[in-house]
Amino acid sequence: MISVLMCVYNGENYIVDAIESILNQTYKKFEFIVINDDSNDETSSILDKYAEKDNRIIIYNNKKRLGFTKSLNVGLKRCRTEFVACIDHDDLWDKNKLKLQIDFMNNNQDVGVLGT
Repeated sequence: MISVLMCVYNGENYIVDAIESILNQTYKKFEFIVINDDSNDETSSILDKYAEKDNRIIIYNNKKRLGFTKSLNVGLKRCRTEFVACIDHDDLWDKNKLKLQIDFMNNNQDVGVLGT
C-alpha cells in the first residue's frame, strides 16, 4: 500500500484532472490524503464530492493558510504507509505510475527516494 499526498490551495481549475489521474491508476491499493490549505474557491466542494464517492480519499482542511511546505508536513504526519507519492493539484499521472514506482521500490530495497 502507498499514500498519495496532495496539498492544494485554490485548485478548482485543475484539481479534477489531477484527482482523476490518481483514481485511474492501475495500482489500486492507496490512501489519498489531501491537505486543503484554506482554499476560497470551489476546491472544497470538488474534494467533498470525490470523497463521498471514494473512501480512499481523506481530506484535511487547514483552518488558516499555512503554505505549501507546512501543509506538506501536515500531510506527511497523516500518511500511514511505508511509501508516499506526492502530486501537485495541477499535475497528471500516467495510469501506471504508482505500479511502476511500487515495483521499483520493492525490487530495489537499497533505494530510499525515487523521483519522476
